Amino acid sequence: MRRLYYRWLVSPCMFALIFILAACGGGSTGPTTGSNGNGSASPTTSTGNTTSTPTPTPTPVGTSTVSFTASGGLSGANVITVPVESNDNQLITTPKNKTFKIVAIDNLMIFSLTVLPYNGPGSYTLSNKYFPDNSQNETLTVQSGQKAWGGYKRLSPSWTCPLTIASDTAATITVAGNPLPVHEIKGSFSCSMLLSALNTDPPVSLSNGQFDVFVLHLLNESA
Repeated sequence: MRRLYYRWLVSPCMFALIFILAACGGGSTGPTTGSNGNGSASPTTSTGNTTSTPTPTPTPVGTSTVSFTASGGLSGANVITVPVESNDNQLITTPKNKTFKIVAIDNLMIFSLTVLPYNGPGSYTLSNKYFPDNSQNETLTVQSGQKAWGGYKRLSPSWTCPLTIASDTAATITVAGNPLPVHEIKGSFSCSMLLSALNTDPPVSLSNGQFDVFVLHLLNESA
């Protein structure tokens, strides 16, 4: 009987020991939570968003571009890019007509183009012909530093340049949190002989002329 009694004393002690070991073993699994299966911490779950790939900066909406290749008094390929913050392009609507203007400036290079009257997509002829009553104004000017070609010259030989407006799309862009009504106008041009504005330099030939510009739409009801 004493031996039987001894066994019953040992069994509860063994049960308590097993319970303690089991509790200790269960607690040891805590640090491995979120591991990648081999006991080491997984960088994906532990680092959260720190492993995300940086997003590239997009091209600002509203950037205007004018490009052309020049030869003669001015030579080389030229690309003028104007951000929306410096945009001076205009589409002016009056009760009588519309005027389309491009003014693109990049360092010492200035490209300007004016079409009056402007009737949307179609073909136009730029020239140095002068109209005293300002009923018509279709010309362009290219300036590099102190030298300039094109524009109006009443006494100079005449020149003409074909212009094509391919598309004219109304849109709205946001600048500094403010919505602006604009038109995105795309077109092409070329000039076989653009004369020096001061008759001091050889003529310039322009080829591969292209533009994709955003134009601020202005209403002038008093004109």
